[in-house]
Amino acid sequence: LNLVIATAGGIGMVTLPGTFSTVGYLEGILLLVISFLCAAFSLVCLNLACNARKEFSSSYGELVASSLGPSGSYVLEALTLAYCFGQVICYLGAIGGQLKSLSSLVSTANLSAHWSIGSAALLMFPLSLLPEKSAMRFAGAVGTFCMIFIVATVVLGDGVSALRKGACSLASGAVPAAYSPSISAMLRSAPIFLFSMNASVIYVPVRKEHQAGGARRTESYIVIGCSLFASALFYLLCAVTAYYAYCSEIPENVVDVWPLSWIPGIFASAALSLELLVAG
Repeated sequence: LNLVIATAGGIGMVTLPGTFSTVGYLEGILLLVISFLCAAFSLVCLNLACNARKEFSSSYGELVASSLGPSGSYVLEALTLAYCFGQVICYLGAIGGQLKSLSSLVSTANLSAHWSIGSAALLMFPLSLLPEKSAMRFAGAVGTFCMIFIVATVVLGDGVSALRKGACSLASGAVPAAYSPSISAMLRSAPIFLFSMNASVIYVPVRKEHQAGGARRTESYIVIGCSLFASALFYLLCAVTAYYAYCSEIPENVVDVWPLSWIPGIFASAALSLELLVAG
């Protein structure tokens, strides 16, 4: 669960459908498969590096420090800081956007962008103080439930309706496209797919906890394959269903396509906020 939520439980779950609308459904599926293979290769390499050590590494940073020495550790810390800073900013913006939308249901005065993002930061801060082991278990359980709910809302809500009416039936005049004629669009979208399937940082502590329970080292490859396959399947279900319903008119955040008058959409927005809180 922890590895699945780290891979598919972030902002990629709701932004990847919008990326599919940019590159087309066949090109999107191809980029997702390539990202799956790259993520699997990355985790296999990490697993081999962990196996080369006599002691279990408790974190990605510890593994890098023991493998590349102090200089490699300093470079990793700088890159991790930049990565986490950008990720937190992205999460705060997404959570703040959902809080701003939800606030309009209970108040005539909408939250400003600054207040909504500030509220998201106040909610995320206490969760960041949880011990790592407890935080992983909590995030894995809550995040997986929220992720399944969002995917189910897309599939059972928009998907069922679109199947009855036809492709692109929930959009106004859009038509399906297999691929984008623009190479630059593909190059701009490829990093989003790679980012969405990335689980390198969380894998090392997840592997340690898994093998501390008595699992054999070879079982790590089963964990890698199953977790990445499940993550890719969630992405594929959400993105392909949204694309079939809306084609090129999918917004940047897929939950924004639903009006606040639709009750399941309200719960999906709340689930997205909670999911990003525990993932961040």
